[in-house]
Amino acid sequence: MIKKTQPGPLFLSLEKAAGLVSDHSLLALGGNIRMEPMAFVRELVRQGKKRLRLVTVPGGGIGVDLLIGSDCVESVETPQVGLNEFGQAPNFRAYVQKGKIRVFDQV
Repeated sequence: MIKKTQPGPLFLSLEKAAGLVSDHSLLALGGNIRMEPMAFVRELVRQGKKRLRLVTVPGGGIGVDLLIGSDCVESVETPQVGLNEFGQAPNFRAYVQKGKIRVFDQV
């Protein structure tokens, strides 16, 4: 539990913010290759988070692909995961083809 001691917004370090995410958490990520929270994603990987359930808003990009490739993801609810002009998200594709993650399609 984090206690707010002063008026105004509460700011956390990336380490503390990622520490609030437990294994098996449902986590929404936005960005779709633009404005993705990459520093936060890397901190989740560094802390070794496992079996995350991701919801992408509006779609997934490099952050989602990095989490998947780092074995942090159990499932993804998304309309798509791609890297726009850079092509398909390689980890997403490989893990789906091998049955290593579950995908729930958003329409």
